[in-house]
Amino acid sequence: EQIGRIAKVSIRLWTGRKNQIRTQFAHAKFPVLGDEKYSRVGKRRESRLYLHAKTLEFTSPSTGTRLHFEAAEPEIFARRISEEAKRVRRQPPGGAF
Repeated sequence: EQIGRIAKVSIRLWTGRKNQIRTQFAHAKFPVLGDEKYSRVGKRRESRLYLHAKTLEFTSPSTGTRLHFEAAEPEIFARRISEEAKRVRRQPPGGAF
């Protein structure tokens, strides 16, 4: 789903490498919104890093039990997308981002 300069994506990771999502998306020129470490794009300073793990699943190294966690998307994500949609609607036809 893309609205203006923001795209909401869903990905699945098979490894747990630190900053894997952030570095790979930044390298592809699609930085995570609010990422001040890996992104040099955009004029607006975001209040947070817009990265959320909806589902986490792994085997506990101490018990061997398969663990599964789910968390709802933070409300601030929907608010930020709504702000971007309003910004896009205000753009004149053929206007710059």
